[in-house]
Amino acid sequence: GRAVFIEKPLCINAEQLKMLATFHAQNPHAPWHVDFNRRHAPLITQTKQAISQRTSPLMITYRVNAGFIPANHWVQSTEHGGRIIGEICHFVHLLVYLVGALVSRISVSPAGWGRHDMSNADTLSVDLSFSDGSVATLAYAANGNTALAKERMEIFWEGKSVTMEDYKVLQGFGLDATFNRMSHVQTKGYAECFDFFVTGLMSGELMSHVGERQRSLYASEITLYIDQLAKAGGGVLDLGSHAQKLAHDFGNDHPIDTT
Repeated sequence: GRAVFIEKPLCINAEQLKMLATFHAQNPHAPWHVDFNRRHAPLITQTKQAISQRTSPLMITYRVNAGFIPANHWVQSTEHGGRIIGEICHFVHLLVYLVGALVSRISVSPAGWGRHDMSNADTLSVDLSFSDGSVATLAYAANGNTALAKERMEIFWEGKSVTMEDYKVLQGFGLDATFNRMSHVQTKGYAECFDFFVTGLMSGELMSHVGERQRSLYASEITLYIDQLAKAGGGVLDLGSHAQKLAHDFGNDHPIDTT
């Protein structure tokens, strides 16, 4: 009966996801929110508004210069889900939010497959195809130099482009010059995410944000698929016509709302 703010990841295995999905189906208005903060970042909010009137698919590239983490670090442990479930979930959730459609195909290619000095979950490329025709590539690298900015996103559609550099710089091409933003302060949406939870709880609106919780569940499921493919050395999962079925797996009357 209490409101819950959940640090990501939402779950670390299919059993936990099923328990949460069942709870959500039975209690769709229960007030809980996951710390998928990037969806709340001001530069992402502005980008979402810019692409909201599109009539054609998006092409997105998102690069994460994640940095090296030793194999014996807690982040790498199965108890905490590992790097894919524990961190890549962030970016999967963001891509689902930006596109606003279901994932129809997943392709995963780990770098250094078969090498003893590289983990399948450390450096990999993830390609997502969406039911609206959009495509997104997530490049997650643990073998880069930390002097390079951690995150960069590029979006292309209808003769327009947007670039976002490390949540400090936002540039639009083919958009009004007022779209551009530059700051020395990195804002990844941590405060905005928590404010969404607290303000929504106090106003009662949090209970009505069913779609937010559905998106968190859905993105977590896609992340689990990515983790499975990476552990197998890479591969492709074609959801195809099953994409729409996935939207209803979390509850009879509460399909996934990614908009």
